[in-house]
Amino acid sequence: MDKPEASDDAANDLVSIAIFNGGDFAAREIIENALAGAGIVHFIEGSTVHSVLVSDKDAESARRVLRSSEALKSRWHQFVE
Repeated sequence: MDKPEASDDAANDLVSIAIFNGGDFAAREIIENALAGAGIVHFIEGSTVHSVLVSDKDAESARRVLRSSEALKSRWHQFVE
C-alpha cells in the first residue's frame, strides 16, 4: 500500500500562535475580529484553554495583529512562538 505523500507546501500547515482562557468569550471575540479584520483565516479549538491556529505562512502576521490589539491586552493570553 502506498503512503500518502507529505505536503510540499509547509505554508499550509497549521500552527498554534496563542492560547487563551476557554471561558473568556470576550477574548475569543476580540481575537476572531482582529484576525478576520486582517484577512487571516484562523481556527480556535480547545476546552479549558483554547488554542488559536493559523497557517504557518500567516503566523507572524497573526501574532503582530494580536499583539497590537489594545482590547486584548487586558485579557489573559499567551503567545506561542
